[in-house]
Parts: sequence; C-alpha cells; structure tokens
Amino acid sequence: MIVALLAALVGLVLGVGLAWLILSGVLAMSFQRARTAIRRMVERRRAARPGSERRGQERRKR
Repeated sequence: MIVALLAALVGLVLGVGLAWLILSGVLAMSFQRARTAIRRMVERRRAARPGSERRGQERRKR
C-alpha cells in the first residue's frame, strides 16, 4: 500500500514536472528541429507579406 502510494506520488511529480518543461518551452528549445521551426515562424511573422498593402487599399475603396 505504501509502495503504491509512493509510486503514484512519484508519477504525479514527474508528470507535473514534464508538463511544466513542455509548457515553458525548455524541452522544445533543446532540440535543433524545434529551434529551427520556431525561428522560421518568427521570421515569417516579421516579414512583410507581399500584396498586403494592395489588399488594404482594395478594402478601403469598397
């Protein structure tokens, strides 16, 4: 009974710790693929989208 309780407690602690790592991004940032994907997403958001100025003008004309 005590062993099962300890095992459940250890599992809970490990689960919460792993969830915290994932949510904080520490685990994701440790892998090169994830870092590359995040960098590409940030670059795409910062880059100006072609044609966005034209679309804005078309909406204003209507």
